[in-house]
Amino acid sequence: DTVMDPSIAFAASAYVYEGTAAALVKALKFGANQTAAMPLADGLAAVYAMFQEFQTASFCVAVPVHYRRLRKRGYNQSEILADALSARIGLPVATDVLLRVHHKRSQVGQGREARRLNIAGAFATSTHGRSMLRGHTVLLLDDVLTTGSTAIECAQALMKAGAARVLLLTACRA
Repeated sequence: DTVMDPSIAFAASAYVYEGTAAALVKALKFGANQTAAMPLADGLAAVYAMFQEFQTASFCVAVPVHYRRLRKRGYNQSEILADALSARIGLPVATDVLLRVHHKRSQVGQGREARRLNIAGAFATSTHGRSMLRGHTVLLLDDVLTTGSTAIECAQALMKAGAARVLLLTACRA
């Protein structure tokens, strides 16, 4: 059960977070198996092609991870998905636009309100990002949509920085 926000103009997910799709996300996110992004990106590309709305995006922005998590994991799973999607559809990925400025505890296992409070204020845009975003429609990409808290925080930061619209595409939804 997700709650969307006016800052997200349109949203869709490729899969429900169960079975093979959940196993692929877990392998990518926690198992350091970056090849797991490939079948997920195939699903993302199919959903992208299905909705004309997504084709209005100027570029894709992956939900960022904090530099501490990036250092520990070695990569951002959402950026791996964005790059794999980009290779399939040709939409450029804009990096270093959206930043995770607060290292919060994991959202895994938390309820809606705890997730919302935990992620509040966690994202900001870079100076480079603000000049790049102005007037553009952005495709925000993430691995899993659970309550929408992370996506909403990201979308609000992108809109505050001047994005015209934010569209959300996730590999899976809870």
